[in-house]
Amino acid sequence: MKLTLIALILLACAILGAQAADKTGAGTTHSPADSTAVSVADSVGYRPGDRELLLWPTATTLPKGHFSYTNYYIFMHDLTLSPMNKLEVGVVFIPSGMNIWTGQIYYHPPSVHVKWHFYSRKKIDIAAYTMWSSGLKSLLISSIFSYDAESLRLYFSPALAYTGFDGKALNILYHGGVSYRPWKHFSFMVEYLSANAWDEVDLAGGLMYGWRWNGKYAQIDLGAIQRNATDFGDLSPILKFSWTLKP
Repeated sequence: MKLTLIALILLACAILGAQAADKTGAGTTHSPADSTAVSVADSVGYRPGDRELLLWPTATTLPKGHFSYTNYYIFMHDLTLSPMNKLEVGVVFIPSGMNIWTGQIYYHPPSVHVKWHFYSRKKIDIAAYTMWSSGLKSLLISSIFSYDAESLRLYFSPALAYTGFDGKALNILYHGGVSYRPWKHFSFMVEYLSANAWDEVDLAGGLMYGWRWNGKYAQIDLGAIQRNATDFGDLSPILKFSWTLKP
C-alpha cells in the first residue's frame, strides 16, 4: 500500500510538472546544434544511449528506420528496431549452447519488449513500455516519464510486474533515475529500483550507478548494481555496449 501511495504521489507530481512546463516554456527555442536542447521526441537530437539508462528504459525511442544492438556482459544480446516514429520493438536473448564440462544442453527463451512514445510537450516526454519473458514467466507493464533539462535528465517510472513463480505474484514497482552529462561524450547515471523488484528481503531497494561514454553511433556503460541500498558490500558490475545504425 505504501508503494502504491508513493507511486501515485510521484505520478501526480509529474503531471503537474508537465502542466507547469507548458505554461513557462512558451516561446522557448532550441538551437539544432545543441543536441541536448532538442526534445527527446525529435530524432535530430537523438544520441546513442538516450533510449535507456544503465538498467531501465527511458521515454526516448530510436529514430524511424534505425536499428540498435546492445550487448550485456558479453553473453546477453538485445536487438531493437524502430519501424515507425515513436515506436520500437526488440528481443533480448542468450544464445543456446552446451556446457563443455557436463555436456548438458541449455536453452534460454527470448524476451520481447515494446515501447511507444505517445506524449511530448516542451521538456516532458511520456512512453508506455512492456516486456514479456517466457523463460522467467513474467510480464512487465510500465509508463515512463522523462524531464529533459539540457545536460540534466530526470526519470520516473511506475510499473506492474507479474511473475509466474511463487504463486503467480503481482507486484507494484517504481523506478527513478538521474542522468547528468558534464562533458559532451560522458554521462553519469544513478538509478533506484524499488525493493520488491529484487527480493522481499531487500527492503531498502536497489541502486545502480555508473558512467557512460557515447559517440556518434556507439555507447559504452560501466557501473555497478547494489541490490540492497544500505549494503555497499553487495555489488555486481555493469558492463554494456550498444551500437545504433540505419540499415
